Amino acid sequence: MDHLLMLLLLWSSGLQAEGNLTSTEHVRLVGRNSRCAGMLQVKLQRSWRLVSGPFWRLKEAEVACRDLDCGSAVSIRERRISSLRSVWLIRFECLQSGYTLRDCLIPSHSILIVSLTCSDSVRLVNGTSLCSGRLEVKCNQSNQWWSSVCGL
Repeated sequence: MDHLLMLLLLWSSGLQAEGNLTSTEHVRLVGRNSRCAGMLQVKLQRSWRLVSGPFWRLKEAEVACRDLDCGSAVSIRERRISSLRSVWLIRFECLQSGYTLRDCLIPSHSILIVSLTCSDSVRLVNGTSLCSGRLEVKCNQSNQWWSSVCGL
């Protein structure tokens, strides 16, 4: 039953409409009606660019979701856009060293971009993998307050 509740929370978090744009000072998701879902953009030196999509996994998406304070990464997909654009590529070996997205950018051009869905209400922390750790839920959406879930 507990697993069912967690899956339901993860699934429903992508359906909560809270506007078209989510932004921190350097990372945002655009183009969807959910606070924690959309096309990934990163700002560097006053330039917002989409992030190119090839080779992304949930492990890399986890960094973006964490930067947005949107819980854990739920899904990632590669999306084709209509024309070649200036984009950022992400050096994944840089992310694996613990740096932020902004620290790992390379300018490029592409028609493939990253589209993410993060859970804005549940996350796993301090685990040894993406599927382990202490379960936390967001208790107050406006104050970004996370609390651990206790078993009975």
